[in-house]
Amino acid sequence: MDKKSLSLPDQSNYQLALEQALKIAAKRMADADIESQCRNAGAELAEDKKAVILDYLNQPCRITLPELEVAPLEA
Repeated sequence: MDKKSLSLPDQSNYQLALEQALKIAAKRMADADIESQCRNAGAELAEDKKAVILDYLNQPCRITLPELEVAPLEA
């Protein structure tokens, strides 16, 4: 097996990749049946259907739609 060292991409590429990933996720969420996705994931759809509430690392989080902003759920 050939051992070649791998180099990490330039830091600016990480930001670009993150932005692209969020755009793709937002598009897929907009096209998805959110109610079905929530049932399958064990998440809760807010009454106004503008947010998804789910546990992440045993902490409830709120994901606003369609922006996909994630924040801890305030008690």
